[in-house]
Amino acid sequence: MSAGLVKPGVRSVAFVAAPGEQAVVDFEGTALREGTMLHRRIKDGLVAAGINLVPLMLVQVDSTKDSVARVKTKLLGLGFTEAQIATHTSDEPDANLLALAVNEEKEVLIFKMAVALGFDAPRAFTLVSMRGIADTDFGTQIVGRILRVHPRCQGRELPPLLQHAYVFLADCEAQAGLSTAAQKVNQIKTELAKVSPYAVIVSVAGNQQLQIVKNGQTWLLPAANMIPTEATATGETLAGNQVVAFSQPVLLDLLEGTASAPPGGSAATGGGTNAAGGGAANSQFSYPLRSGVPREFLTQRIMAVTEDLARNIAQAMRLDDNALLAGVRDMVEVVRREQEVFSVAEENQRRIQAELDLGAAEIKAQGMLLELGVVDPRDLHRELIGRLRDAYQATGKTLANEDALESALALILTQQPRLLRDAKRQAMGAFAESVASGPLPDKISSDAPLAQSAKNVYRVMPGGMNTWETAFAELLDQDTDGIVLWWHRNEPHKPWSVATTLPDGRQFFPDFLVGVKGRSKPDGVLLVDTKRAINDDLNAKVKAVVEHKAYGRAAILFYQEERRWMIVRYNEAADKNELDATFTLTLMVSY
Repeated sequence: MSAGLVKPGVRSVAFVAAPGEQAVVDFEGTALREGTMLHRRIKDGLVAAGINLVPLMLVQVDSTKDSVARVKTKLLGLGFTEAQIATHTSDEPDANLLALAVNEEKEVLIFKMAVALGFDAPRAFTLVSMRGIADTDFGTQIVGRILRVHPRCQGRELPPLLQHAYVFLADCEAQAGLSTAAQKVNQIKTELAKVSPYAVIVSVAGNQQLQIVKNGQTWLLPAANMIPTEATATGETLAGNQVVAFSQPVLLDLLEGTASAPPGGSAATGGGTNAAGGGAANSQFSYPLRSGVPREFLTQRIMAVTEDLARNIAQAMRLDDNALLAGVRDMVEVVRREQEVFSVAEENQRRIQAELDLGAAEIKAQGMLLELGVVDPRDLHRELIGRLRDAYQATGKTLANEDALESALALILTQQPRLLRDAKRQAMGAFAESVASGPLPDKISSDAPLAQSAKNVYRVMPGGMNTWETAFAELLDQDTDGIVLWWHRNEPHKPWSVATTLPDGRQFFPDFLVGVKGRSKPDGVLLVDTKRAINDDLNAKVKAVVEHKAYGRAAILFYQEERRWMIVRYNEAADKNELDATFTLTLMVSY
């Protein structure tokens, strides 16, 4: 670096959209536009500094079949000419690739993978990355191209603009990886000083690796997680025993009792419970149903729907001024976040206008219409288009044609997904009914003794519960104020199970039914569902708001740090579940 052979820093630029708008932002086009603007500033800066050099912009595309053609079209739209753009892929290799280093008629190189090795591009100041890269060696090779200093720039007093390399990331998640990597460099700077006077961390799509730069050449250090240890030395023997390696998630599952159960037993306490009554032929332990508890409950099911369902959903969709405006916008505001990789505290943010990705919005909207299996998506689409046309006409605005209506519908659905979800829930509610479930078994049986429970309807801890379900059951048993009358583990798909109907017609089976003293629901029932993660499945948001006709909304609870129970609420503005207040047993009465 002291010899001026390597640029002293790397600046990364990412783009962050507001919650709910990620699906409609053309991050690829925005990264290309911003990268092109900087490329031209660098070009002008070189002229102003009296340096006769045309810079090169590297554009790394994703692996899709049409990615090169798609990006090339966008670059032409940004003012580049055919003669200024070169491409190099394994499918269409450029035999004169090495000549690009000196051919200053070429200002852009579009590539996928093959340019990673055997190619030196000291003219390159800027990299625009469209894809994530799993191979960190490849990533370090690519970013290494923009760290080199061209001989015409060496030994000069350069302005700040020309002192850095720049990476524009279409995936904003990659920027966090750069920041984390920089912190690691600071922690081990003493060790690095023994190896080289200059070290950098490079990252593409969040993958980092140490890169030592010496005399303009790069040397890669092995990542810390690749160094063999006893814990990962699979295949060796210790004391005559074969060493078996487990991944961290598997170990966590084993510790928490959530791993798959071995044949003939349960993964959690008390394996082998048969709750169907009577038990298996070799069951030794039987636990009768307590007196004074309900024998059956109310479950929910969908009655036969009519052909009017699609129309009902369309009419229930709330199309206010904000929704209608979202359908006709042609730009969207995002935050442009720029930071120096090795000075994480230095960060510049400003708002810019980004292009819309109508194609991605239409694909996502189509998937949303397919989610509701009880209605023909073609009927629903037709009804929504008709409703949208009427809504725009009512405001005095008529869209030009059907294509404009199609685009407006896609933009509204993707930017405000709750509108369709709420409309489906409202329309489906008219077809949901509460019916009596089957009676609880007179007894449950087990091959092994079950732990006692003070409040359970069978006075035992049922087998098969995971760690957080067991923790919640223990909380119920610890009630000394008489709030909890009884509790029942609500297994799914049993004759006596209790379900709440989801908007797509499927059933949601909360983990627990709790009899609560003073609660104004049949038998004082509160539905409770305990969660290991609050946004862990496609229906997580719906489960937080859907209501059982008889028992109301289920309490969705998260066991935070395995210390306290938190209530999960749906945040409409962010369109995701979030932690709300601390849960206490007294809250169950009015929940």
